[in-house]
Amino acid sequence: MYLFVKRGYLRKEDNTGGLVKRSLAKLAEYTSRRPETDPAGEVLRTEWGKPYLSDGSAVFSVSHSGDLWVCLMRASGDEKKERGEGASIGVDIQKIKSCRAEELAERFFHEAEKRYIMAAGHEDEMIRRFLDLWTEKEALGKALGRGIGNSLLSEDVKALSEDRGFVLIKKDAADGYICTCCVPEAWKDEEIVIKEL
Repeated sequence: MYLFVKRGYLRKEDNTGGLVKRSLAKLAEYTSRRPETDPAGEVLRTEWGKPYLSDGSAVFSVSHSGDLWVCLMRASGDEKKERGEGASIGVDIQKIKSCRAEELAERFFHEAEKRYIMAAGHEDEMIRRFLDLWTEKEALGKALGRGIGNSLLSEDVKALSEDRGFVLIKKDAADGYICTCCVPEAWKDEEIVIKEL
């Protein structure tokens, strides 16, 4: 699996479809796939807005925050039977910045998560813990194909991900950001390689 990172995302010429195509080209290059097996499907969206490839040749998830865009991607192939129909991945990245961590956690998060955030002691650590859990919830919501929504916000994200057969993996995508990848349990031992676009 690869985590493609694009800095300076706010430029006009950048868009999800174009950046996904660039990621696909890099995936083909890094995996030495034959041209006839290179992922080349059209980028479409589900009713919930999750992007996917029309030909199913790769699974991916995208996120952006600040001026950073990330794409977690894995080529599909013979492993389709192993992963089952509908297997998916998710990624979320958040720039570490001041936010209403205590207020938002109190209003939306699961009791155990609230306690974890409030036990931080220092406001900076409270914000970091809040964003850490937020990226986990976003990544899981994307992997499930439904987004974060109020119902997912109030769930214990670690327990829910385990119950649904996913693992949450932290990646150091860039300084000043928190990034979480959500992958099926069967893929937990696969390396996630970070590459810049």
